Amino acid sequence: MAILPHPRWPGCPPHSRPAEPRRRSALLLAAALLVACIRPGQAQPLPVHERPVLKVLLVGNSLLYANNAPAMLRALAVSQADAPAIATTSYLAPGATLSEHLRRGALARALAAGEWDALVVQERGGLLACMADAGQRDARPCRDSLSAHRRLLALARARGIRVILLGT
Repeated sequence: MAILPHPRWPGCPPHSRPAEPRRRSALLLAAALLVACIRPGQAQPLPVHERPVLKVLLVGNSLLYANNAPAMLRALAVSQADAPAIATTSYLAPGATLSEHLRRGALARALAAGEWDALVVQERGGLLACMADAGQRDARPCRDSLSAHRRLLALARARGIRVILLGT
């Protein structure tokens, strides 16, 4: 799959394009909330190499990989004296939907095989809004998205994995 140049930043490689401020703010907020929600309290700060490790699986599209959300999340955890270290694995593809990730099969296998503490799901931008509109709810993309969310939630619940929805 080719990554096409962005019209606003045609000379920049995909990983170095500036993020739109609102998207970056939303991503930073979501990452900070994840760290705040799952960090245990510690009486004495532990060195990074002695901290417990939380395994986080991120699933989504270019919002997560263009902003390097996995590295950002790990860096936020390291910057907190009493936060656990975070190890990430990602299933990210440009413009991908959650149903596309599930159809490929690797995501469901990773959820079944891994000992994950958290699953961060990010649907293709704007697709979640269809669920609030009765006229769009019966459209195929909306039905597929709802089905994918339900399946991911069921897979995660069966393994005791906390699910975090990053709405875009």
